[in-house]
Amino acid sequence: MLKAHGVFMAGLAMHASAEPDTLVVRAEIEERDGLLEDAPDTYYVTDYYRRYPVVLARLSLLNREVLRELLTGSWRMTVEKRRKGRATLTKIPSAMQPQKQILADGAEGDQSP
Repeated sequence: MLKAHGVFMAGLAMHASAEPDTLVVRAEIEERDGLLEDAPDTYYVTDYYRRYPVVLARLSLLNREVLRELLTGSWRMTVEKRRKGRATLTKIPSAMQPQKQILADGAEGDQSP
């Protein structure tokens, strides 16, 4: 399985509904629909995978360039997901918490505004 920053990008399809030697690659639903329409011999999706933003690809029909394009698109989608996840604050940033200051005499003081 290939992950970027802990987020799934691609891997061998393991579910019983997938054909042997099938790669499952993260893809936008619109991109998947286009691939299925343009190259149905190469790309497919089963009912199990349909609910996920992925496309199944028959490895024997992929050349290096196509594989590189699939993985690059998956990587971009994964990075975008990670950025969106970071935008949500779950804790108060440390810069907004009161800071303790060590005074010249060694005593601690509060620097909060």
